[in-house]
Amino acid sequence: MNNGQRITREGKRRIVNRSKPIPSKNLNNVADKNEIDFTNEKINVVINSTVTQYFNQLLYLSTTKGEDDNLPFLKPLPKTNIFNISDLAVEKNLEVLNAYKNVSIPRLVENYDLVTIIPFRGRWLHLEKTLNSLIDSADKLDIKIGFVIIENSKAPIFNKDLFSNLANFHYVWLNSNGNIFNKCICHNLGVAISQSQYVHFHDCDLLVPDNFYSSLLNELSKNQAVQAFSGRKVNYLDEDSTKEYFTTGDLSPITKNTSNFREGVYGAPGGSIALTRDLFDRVGGFDPHFFWGYSIEDKFFWDKVEKLNHFTSLENPKIDLYHLWHPPGWGKNPYERFEQRIYQLFASCRPGSEHYLKIAKELYNITIEKLVTDEK
Repeated sequence: MNNGQRITREGKRRIVNRSKPIPSKNLNNVADKNEIDFTNEKINVVINSTVTQYFNQLLYLSTTKGEDDNLPFLKPLPKTNIFNISDLAVEKNLEVLNAYKNVSIPRLVENYDLVTIIPFRGRWLHLEKTLNSLIDSADKLDIKIGFVIIENSKAPIFNKDLFSNLANFHYVWLNSNGNIFNKCICHNLGVAISQSQYVHFHDCDLLVPDNFYSSLLNELSKNQAVQAFSGRKVNYLDEDSTKEYFTTGDLSPITKNTSNFREGVYGAPGGSIALTRDLFDRVGGFDPHFFWGYSIEDKFFWDKVEKLNHFTSLENPKIDLYHLWHPPGWGKNPYERFEQRIYQLFASCRPGSEHYLKIAKELYNITIEKLVTDEK
């Protein structure tokens, strides 16, 4: 296996001390977690220091172009007719294959009823907290739910050992080779290497309630495509509230005060969506050839699915998700205008839009054949 790595952990389904933010050795000048006495009152000082440094790092990364932010091509303008998105996709997919030409990721052997796939880069503390809330919800059910975490970066930083006791936790490091984040390829690889009836795509910064999975699976039994929260909008915690939660580990007193968060605008197309594997295959998965960086890939995917099956949401009971604040990532995407143009071409139902679903499926299969192996 070269430049792609999978780690599968066997053991119990519970982990210890998940209520406390654990200082990570990923941060400079912060004590290693093995050297910290959690019974000592001074732990809160260390936690506060860790949270502060963590957000300082995120702010730096969001405002500075680094070695891990390159586009895998010199010119975004294609050689083919820009108004024919099928031909354009074929050309642009060669860039994806070239960017990940040395990657080989083995399939998982485990079977699940539902697999939750979470791509991420950099926001490891957000991911840790999101995973904890998802695991708490999954633990209340008897069905098999798997977690596939795909870190798309030049070097791995997530402390996967925090979840080493989970038999249903699977970690993949997808070497970016210095290229900008590609959430779509992470989603597609997560589906390709896993085995499940349903696939669930969840952002690394969205906290869920305890009844999240029970409500989601109930809705999936009635509809093939579900947005996993109510009213097509999430609640956005502000900066201070997010940092308070990271420090205390207790969300309930924060959400009781509505001044700590704002309700999102109606119509969010992503965040947390689930669908049958068959429907995912029929639309050709996500579109890594068109969307790099923090982008509108979820909006494009939503519209593809809606051509075949209408999304429903979780309304009875009402499911509220809370988005953890972080520095914005959209502004760093140098490909933004081109991606907006692609979306407009598809959404306008120009000639060839329907044909694109067939091409997207073919490109998905080609890409997976190159990047995924049956070798264990």
